[in-house]
Amino acid sequence: MARLSDNDEDAYKWAEDEARKLAVDKKRKALEEEHFRKWDDAEEARRIAASAKITASPDEGDIIRLLASHIDWNEDREKLKKAKYIVNVKTKPDPDKRVSQQLCLPLQDPRDYDDELRLRNGTGQLELLPLCGPDFLTADAQRARTHAQRATASAEFKTVRSERFMTWIVESLTEKPDRSREELIFKTFVEESGFLKAKPSGEPPKPEPSLDDNDDD
Repeated sequence: MARLSDNDEDAYKWAEDEARKLAVDKKRKALEEEHFRKWDDAEEARRIAASAKITASPDEGDIIRLLASHIDWNEDREKLKKAKYIVNVKTKPDPDKRVSQQLCLPLQDPRDYDDELRLRNGTGQLELLPLCGPDFLTADAQRARTHAQRATASAEFKTVRSERFMTWIVESLTEKPDRSREELIFKTFVEESGFLKAKPSGEPPKPEPSLDDNDDD
């Protein structure tokens, strides 16, 4: 296996596939051991273990370790990533930091006043909160609004997705009580429910709402 450094998507796909194989092996061994312990029936144990190929999910820790073991180390790139992380930390309130003052705005709950907090403006500059002008406060408020909108959209989308999926499972098992567990997956749900449709050509990307640690940066 070549070192993985050029294509993040290919690297992740390889690691996920390898981690899934590990998960299948772990589940197969567990199923076989459990079945042998109870019945000592080799044929039945093999049959049950075969289901692991469908039902085993890759472990996130295995994916990370596999990726880490096959990524070329670029010292300059990693230094920049570390530096960016340090800067990002300085732009986020520290929930564990002890301060001596609170900011008490009208109609708002009091908030700890951290005079070492940095804010960003819209042109790539950073400044300490006490020294900020209106451009920093306005840009920070806009980022917070955008983050809140994303959080709301993400929560609503994922809640509806989960509720629809669970409703479908209940209805499927009510209609066909002997339906196999391997069929009760999200892929089957969207295909049978008609929720998966072809995307019109030329339409721009529109991924599902999601959040990460830097969405409000």
